[in-house]
Amino acid sequence: MVVSIATLLIIAGVIGLLLALLYKLKAKEFSFRIALVILVAGFLGSFLLQDCIVGRAVIVEGENPSYTHREVLFYGCPDIELADGTVVDTKQLGFKMGKVYCINGTDTPLLVYPTIYSTSETASVEEPDAVLVYEWCYEELEEEPDYYFTTPPQTIQVSQEWWERFIDKSYVKWTLISYDDI
Repeated sequence: MVVSIATLLIIAGVIGLLLALLYKLKAKEFSFRIALVILVAGFLGSFLLQDCIVGRAVIVEGENPSYTHREVLFYGCPDIELADGTVVDTKQLGFKMGKVYCINGTDTPLLVYPTIYSTSETASVEEPDAVLVYEWCYEELEEEPDYYFTTPPQTIQVSQEWWERFIDKSYVKWTLISYDDI
């Protein structure tokens, strides 16, 4: 089943509300503050749980140089419709819950590669492998891309806690580009 982020929020809200109502029915002494805490905790907990188990597919469509991409959230094995009307039956693809996939609906291979940013010259991190997604195929990705069809910036700005300024830290950002543009 293909879902939207709004659906996830509504489900989380209903679960939080049901937990708060259950508290109201079962509590000997009702407290509005406790009910509110239960509502918010139930909402956040169920939303985070759903976010962990929902699958993600980044679908790339179009022709060079006007590629488009969109993210699809799903449970189970949904039928995903591409822009040209083609329906991808994911039952045969073996998509797993909680994973990120790239579906290449173009005539060009796509490259998803990491760029490592560091807070110092001495910080070291094991560079993840790049992923080549052939035309009209799919691949599982480690992370959803941060940059699409563009060269990543030389530097990035991240907010850090005060104590993180004293340690060497590395950040990995993923870029998706056309393999023919390399």
